Amino acid sequence: MSCQAGQIADAVTVELGCTTFGQGFTPVRKYRANYQVTALKILKVVVVPGPASFDPLDRQRDDTQYATDVVLLKKINPDSNTEVDPLVELMEEIKDHFRAKGLTAGGVGIFCRTREFVSPGDSLVDEALLKDSRTFVGVVRLQWRLRQ
Repeated sequence: MSCQAGQIADAVTVELGCTTFGQGFTPVRKYRANYQVTALKILKVVVVPGPASFDPLDRQRDDTQYATDVVLLKKINPDSNTEVDPLVELMEEIKDHFRAKGLTAGGVGIFCRTREFVSPGDSLVDEALLKDSRTFVGVVRLQWRLRQ
């Protein structure tokens, strides 16, 4: 049996794999979105369990929330908007798909509470990797609340 964070990431991976987006991809679930640069000639979409919070509701129950990061990776020409724009558009499609979405993870109902783009430096994508490695890295963070 998998941990709750892993079960949520698995459910997100299955949902992404069963949905048609503007670009085709095969999502995988890992604990790190780590690939050799040569493997990034094709788009990689990695679902990574993120941070969790447990706020007490009362003596017996917590308001439990788990984040799941959907990471997009691809080697591109960073100076070409025609290569960057479709990847940002895919991030937006993924974000929109999970708006108010309910899933089941390990027999527990979960509800997508918030969605956001996260990266270092408060930019839409990781600018340092885009410039230095010519690699697009975009992260869509989905915040899940367990239904009680």
